[in-house]
Amino acid sequence: MADTDPIAIARLGPDDARAGLELSTEAHWNQNEADWRFFLSQGTVFGVRDGGAHLIATAALLPYTSGNAWISMVLVTANWRRRGLATRLVDACLGAAARQGLTTWLDATPAGATVYGPLGFAPTLQLRRLRLENAMSTKVEAPPSLVPCGIERFTAQDRLAMVLTGARC
Repeated sequence: MADTDPIAIARLGPDDARAGLELSTEAHWNQNEADWRFFLSQGTVFGVRDGGAHLIATAALLPYTSGNAWISMVLVTANWRRRGLATRLVDACLGAAARQGLTTWLDATPAGATVYGPLGFAPTLQLRRLRLENAMSTKVEAPPSLVPCGIERFTAQDRLAMVLTGARC
C-alpha cells in the first residue's frame, strides 16, 4: 500500500479486542484484553486491516466528561509505519469528535508527536512514566494500601485535574 492508495478505515467492535491487544503488546504498551474491550464498547475505535484481514492499525476516541474526549490507542504495526495510517486514523477520530461536538485531547509519545503536531495538536504538559526496576524492599512493613473512595469523590478529583490542565469543563 503506497501512501496515496485508498485505505479502508473500519469501525471496530468488541470482537476486535484480541487483535487490538496484539498491536499494543507489539508496541510494549500495558493494555490488557479488558482495556481493549472497554475502549471498544465505550468509545469509537477505528482500524485498518491488511489484504489478509489482519488488523494493522488502530485509533480510538473515548468520550470523557464535559464535552471532552481522548484520542488514544493510536497504533500501527511495525511493517506498516510511515505510510500515513496513523494520520488517517486520527483524522477519523477528529471527524467523529467534531460530529459529536467534543473537544479532543491526547497523550502522545515522542514518536507520536510527529503525527499529531501537523494535525494542530500542541503540548500542554508533559507526563513522565516511571517503572520500578527492583521490586525488592528492605522494609519489613507492608506498603500502605490505597484508601477507597466513592465514585463521586473520584470524579470530582478527576474534574479538578481537568480544570488544572486547562480542559473546558
